[in-house]
Amino acid sequence: MNSLPTKEQIREYLISNIINEMVRYLIDEESLSLEQAMDVVYRSNTIQLLQMPEGELYVQSPAYVYEMMKQEICKDTASHFLSFKTK
Repeated sequence: MNSLPTKEQIREYLISNIINEMVRYLIDEESLSLEQAMDVVYRSNTIQLLQMPEGELYVQSPAYVYEMMKQEICKDTASHFLSFKTK
């Protein structure tokens, strides 16, 4: 008998997919390495918001969450996050 995934399993899957896509966008758009892109994503405040169950940001599209993170980076210190390109 197949059981349906729990709400938590669905949430974790959606979050994982969004993170994967955000990393891919950074690699494609900013020419970052995989390690650099993951570092940018995991250092952002957006990732914390994404992982908060009550916020339900995880139901948004990966592109929407990525744009949100880009706005955060622009407002914060873009040079701090994107300085990895010079390393």
